[in-house]
Amino acid sequence: MLAESRSLRRKLVRHPVDAGLDSVLQIRSSIEQWPCSSKVREFLLLCWISILEKVGSYFKEGKGIKYRSNKRMPGKYEARQGWEWQCTRFGTDQRKFVLQTFYDQLSMMQADTSVWKG
Repeated sequence: MLAESRSLRRKLVRHPVDAGLDSVLQIRSSIEQWPCSSKVREFLLLCWISILEKVGSYFKEGKGIKYRSNKRMPGKYEARQGWEWQCTRFGTDQRKFVLQTFYDQLSMMQADTSVWKG
């Protein structure tokens, strides 16, 4: 009972920007469960994969992966405090940011299909 109470409290006290990961996972789950052809599912999964770096807290740089929570300083990396970097990057509603990014990417990909042959 105590463990359930703690888990519920963590869910209720989460910062709004935490909704980003939940949204990314919900999109993936929806794609997997949606009754559609394998080609449509693969197209949607390609869209989903293509937004991960845009909506994530990491990015490719040089030969490795860097985390947005670390700020590059001369000769070192400095950890950013709290939620500031997330609010600056994603806005205060990360769920909305993720869904809008997915929608924009899907719209762009759909527009590109008009030039496909075959």
